[in-house]
Amino acid sequence: MYEHYRWWKDKNRKPVIVNKSRMAELLGVSLKTIDDLVRRGAPVLVHGTNGVSYDIDATAFIEFVRARRAEISIAELRRQDEQEGRELFDRFG
Repeated sequence: MYEHYRWWKDKNRKPVIVNKSRMAELLGVSLKTIDDLVRRGAPVLVHGTNGVSYDIDATAFIEFVRARRAEISIAELRRQDEQEGRELFDRFG
């Protein structure tokens, strides 16, 4: 039976923490784009200030970006991901 891993519900999950520069590298975008995404509501664990870097959960941030690019909610993105996972399992199981 297909069991989908739901990272957002895993209490034992350890987030992959990165700073803004690393997040920009992972997404292949500029720091300005990261700043724009943060202003638009992208999840950040710690907002940096002078001398303090941002702490960003890369998984949650990427999920936000994927949903934004698809112009759907995060809940809809998760539903679609789960459906695709089920379909792949049914096909290749």
